[in-house]
Amino acid sequence: ADDTVLIAESEHDFQQMLSLLCDTCQEFGMQLNAKKTKTMCVSRIEPETIQLRVEGKALEQVHQYIYLGVTITQDMRQEQEIKRRIVIAKSKFWENKEFLRRNLCLNLKKKLLKCYVFTVFSYGSETWNFSKPLYCKIKSFELWCYRQILKICWQHIVTNDAVEDRAGGMFLLKDLL
Repeated sequence: ADDTVLIAESEHDFQQMLSLLCDTCQEFGMQLNAKKTKTMCVSRIEPETIQLRVEGKALEQVHQYIYLGVTITQDMRQEQEIKRRIVIAKSKFWENKEFLRRNLCLNLKKKLLKCYVFTVFSYGSETWNFSKPLYCKIKSFELWCYRQILKICWQHIVTNDAVEDRAGGMFLLKDLL
């Protein structure tokens, strides 16, 4: 019964669904925890404030939440989620740096990168809406990874095109699109 999402077009419909859910839970000896239950109004313009109640207790309205490991925001934009995924993926990179920065053949390093880093980054990417700024952010992350596995120091003046050539091309964005 964990991680349930209800979607409605109006506050009234939402309250009815919530009441029905509470009634159904009670039939099976369960209870909805009002402290853990959150509401969110999704809109591209300024979202409304909604007042939903469970057993007389007002539910907290949030601007974002993490559902099944993916950040969902009230404006449904992915900037925050992609930034968060980059942080998590870089953390995974550093956890595996012994393999990724070792003197191994480049193809093996790229396979390790894809397996241990890019899969963590791309979790939930099926729902992303790509824009030019997000495209650039993802490309920058991939180039950062290649600079690391190729041991290109930030002090060296190496263009992104040269890094891409040394790495044998970019594949993260192609896999995501």
